[in-house]
Amino acid sequence: MTASEPIPHACGNLGRMHLRPHHVGLTVPDLASALSWYEKHLGFHVLARQTVDPIGLEIALIQSGEVILELFGLPQTRREEPEYAGVAEHLPFEGWRHVAFQVDELQPILSQWQGQIVGEPVRNETLGYTYAFVADPFGNLIEFVELI
Repeated sequence: MTASEPIPHACGNLGRMHLRPHHVGLTVPDLASALSWYEKHLGFHVLARQTVDPIGLEIALIQSGEVILELFGLPQTRREEPEYAGVAEHLPFEGWRHVAFQVDELQPILSQWQGQIVGEPVRNETLGYTYAFVADPFGNLIEFVELI
């Protein structure tokens, strides 16, 4: 099953509902910086922008290939967890841990992000992929996955 194929899901009395990924939401303290970073490093472009008054929330829907992120820019953000120290340190906290992008080859990513890879790349035979992490300017983890 590919990411674009519907995922069959039992849905109580509603019968079978087909779910497929649409987007991942991410809150950042500086939307302009986030848009610049995701465009420069991952090739995202803006699909839509919106401001929600009176709280001053800025929303941007961005896309790269088939992947869509919804960025929430809110200057009053706060981190409920300590600053990033490593992948394992993030796991005890509730909530989303990272977004993962499948790539054809991991090596070009490792070369491009040399010195910025968080931890060491890991080959996981059980899960069937090799992966590596980077962090965006706000400490949000991004995983790159190569199927094996």
